[in-house]
Amino acid sequence: MNPAPAGLADPSALYRAMFERNPAIKLLIDPKEGWIVDANPAAVAFYGWDVEQLRSMRIWDINTMHPADIAARLEETRLGKRHRFTFQHRTASGALKDVEVFTGPLSDGGRELVFSIIHDVTERRQLQARMAQTEKLEAIGQLAGTVAHDFNNLLSVVLGYADMLGESLPPEGAHRRPLGELTRAASQAKVLTRKLLGFSRRQPVEKRPFDLAGLTSDLHSVLDRLLGPGIDLNTHLPSPAPVLANPAEWEQVVINLLMNARDAMPSGGAIRLSVCDVELLDDPELHDGTWIELAVADSGSGMSAETLARAFEPFYTTKPPGQGTGLGLATVYNVALHAGGTARIESSPGAGTTVRVLLPPYRSLTK
Repeated sequence: MNPAPAGLADPSALYRAMFERNPAIKLLIDPKEGWIVDANPAAVAFYGWDVEQLRSMRIWDINTMHPADIAARLEETRLGKRHRFTFQHRTASGALKDVEVFTGPLSDGGRELVFSIIHDVTERRQLQARMAQTEKLEAIGQLAGTVAHDFNNLLSVVLGYADMLGESLPPEGAHRRPLGELTRAASQAKVLTRKLLGFSRRQPVEKRPFDLAGLTSDLHSVLDRLLGPGIDLNTHLPSPAPVLANPAEWEQVVINLLMNARDAMPSGGAIRLSVCDVELLDDPELHDGTWIELAVADSGSGMSAETLARAFEPFYTTKPPGQGTGLGLATVYNVALHAGGTARIESSPGAGTTVRVLLPPYRSLTK
């Protein structure tokens, strides 16, 4: 019979080493006052403050919740009623991180403490949000495509009868103006249905290799006229930027992005349009390597957090009724997605907006 293993020579030293050397982010907190009593090196690396700085802080200096709400959760933890929370923590750089906290009560002699083991779930949350956005786009696209297809057929009937009516009536008369307005409105509606059908991919899209930088450069004279006076357009378009996509769609993407930037600066401003290679590493959505980035940055008023969160939603617009369909950015996102890439927005109030569209390069064009 094997003898029982010997006891630990110095358990406190062993447990201290487990706290210090463990790669998980760990904090010890005083649940009564909220002071951070101790932090391990992983916490120092994550938050960006050294140990002494962390020990001089209360947990609500890090947690973005109201101190009273944090105190209530510390009390739940102290009583053993709850052991898992989701918070948003602030780092020394000012960055906000989504975290899952696994916690519980601990006693140090006669002193009550709370331990917290913290997992950074920021990238996971971002990926979940992107997946939810993609699923929402697909569901809305299916609905929009069905409605647009049926509506397009009805419009064809309306335009057909309008043509027949125009041919059967005298060439002059009071009827000509309302008939022309009817035809014009129905034609505009057909343009919208084509956008919806393209958004839902009910219309086949032919892809071919082309130089995205060259295509964008060719649009320059058109863009200057579209933007009008008061807008300073700066471009950086080094060729080549080979991609496999539908050129007509990407002309529309560039125009949509620039029109949005213009509308964000009603009193004028500057827009920077660039196409360049970017290197991605450990991106939560795209594989490592070289990607082609189309970026449009404006000096406008920027977006609130609420608007930014919904910017790619189909039919969402901040423009007055009748001045926007809400399909511009949604179409940009959808076109990028079907070309094997994605689109992202960076914006904050007063700091302008940058939209970045990322596409995989088409290798055979570079050979």
